[in-house]
Amino acid sequence: MKKIVIVISCCIINYFFTFIAEEQEHNKQAYEYRYQILKPLLNKYKRPITVLELGASNYALSFDIAQQYNATCVIIATNNTQQLLGTCTSCKYDNVILLNKQLLVQDLIRLGECEHFDVVLAFDTTQLFHEEWKKVTDTLLKLGDHIILESPAEHKKNHIEHYLINNKETVAVKTLQHNNYQTGTVFLCSTNRQYFARNYWNYSKLNRPGTYIIKSNFKEKSFIKKGPITTKWHSGINLLTFKVLQGIYPSKETIRSLLEPLQYAGHSDLNIHNVIIQGKKLALIDWDGRGHFTPQEAFARLMNHFK
Repeated sequence: MKKIVIVISCCIINYFFTFIAEEQEHNKQAYEYRYQILKPLLNKYKRPITVLELGASNYALSFDIAQQYNATCVIIATNNTQQLLGTCTSCKYDNVILLNKQLLVQDLIRLGECEHFDVVLAFDTTQLFHEEWKKVTDTLLKLGDHIILESPAEHKKNHIEHYLINNKETVAVKTLQHNNYQTGTVFLCSTNRQYFARNYWNYSKLNRPGTYIIKSNFKEKSFIKKGPITTKWHSGINLLTFKVLQGIYPSKETIRSLLEPLQYAGHSDLNIHNVIIQGKKLALIDWDGRGHFTPQEAFARLMNHFK
């Protein structure tokens, strides 16, 4: 009897490790496949870019992109944040941002209102939102210029593929084999979003279309305010967005050290929403603004966000 139990136990253990190995191999192949799809698009850029990766697995594409391209990569994980944080910390990435908030649909909508990404990676993201997939898909298409979106096989019944194909700006790229040997389709959606709907995350008002214009192509990107005043575009995201979406990389200690020199920058409105985080670099925006505090008070308030 004991021999039978031992044999069964060995079979179960062997099956378990075989399954894990096959799963890892599949994930590696899926990663390599997706990266090959991305390269032709990324190679077109001749300027700094901002990449958003939603629902990143342990094989986050952003890590290779950050090393091989002039890019600030923003990762929003699902349930593997600590593994991704460990990779960020051990590799000491200078141009990677890791956000820890589990996004609701309204968070995704707000993100699209106040940020603009050059490339958005949304592999398998729609399955996280279940019955709201159509609303999520519409929202993903408003996040920036180029959205890579994969329609999971289990959503064929929901007609995501048909929904995207009928969008004039959507092009089917290739078919990807899934674990269950069914297929999903990867789409490149080029949207060319041209304006900011909201100045920053908690700004109370929505802007009229055309008030704040984004001009973006593969060689140049600029921001045009009413006036018109054309300013340089900085890759990355607003530091307020980083805080609201529970940014954990770079660490608070790193951010505080990056903020220290800003007290001598001579900015007239040193507010958290006037700082862009680019990984382990910061850039100030809205130099023509007027704050309500003295420079010393403004700097103290700014540092207070990252105690």
